[in-house]
Amino acid sequence: MIGIVGSAGDLGSQLLNRMQERGIEVATFDAWGSNNSHKSVGDVVADSEITHWCAPLDALNLLGSPAERRQLVLHSSVMHLSYDALVNHGQRLPKVGFNIVHCLMNRHDTVNAATGHVSEAVKTHLGQIGLNVRPKTIHEHDKNAALTQGAAMVLCELLLGELQGVHEEDLTPSGEWLLKVLEERAMNWTDATKNSVLRNPELSQLFASKRIEEIFQRYLNVA
Repeated sequence: MIGIVGSAGDLGSQLLNRMQERGIEVATFDAWGSNNSHKSVGDVVADSEITHWCAPLDALNLLGSPAERRQLVLHSSVMHLSYDALVNHGQRLPKVGFNIVHCLMNRHDTVNAATGHVSEAVKTHLGQIGLNVRPKTIHEHDKNAALTQGAAMVLCELLLGELQGVHEEDLTPSGEWLLKVLEERAMNWTDATKNSVLRNPELSQLFASKRIEEIFQRYLNVA
């Protein structure tokens, strides 16, 4: 049996559909869901060889140590945060095998797997549900995530409110495009997602003040 904690959320529900389509028996629990098969996160993990943790990492505090060896798949958008959870809970949960992955939710069905932190059993399982596993170091993944996910979120936090305050008659075509893009993306992010993505340590490097200043100076100094 495969478990999903956070089965009613965006990622959890998609994983559930993938498994049900392939006839895989699934144990589910979601604090906000109404169709749970199990009564607690502990029950899900106890009954499942592999459990997808699609809930906030802080909720790992609710998990007691299982009686038998179990594989837990952490799905944080920032692998650095998943690694911190592994360190914080590893000794408390000695019979849990922690796996660090991130489903990119793209058209290639890519799931990044942290080098050295994914078991062969989990890799096989991910392949069986139609996901293409691409190994990445934690640093490589989080650097990519800062660019491909975090940057858009930072722009939303920085510019969306300002753009929405500009009268539509004063918007340029590029301003209209940017406003539309940011509004569409912002609608897809929950507070929990933002709380994870914006804690990516690589974001500060991407938006380092020195890099931004170099861009401005490049054009300010043009004769």
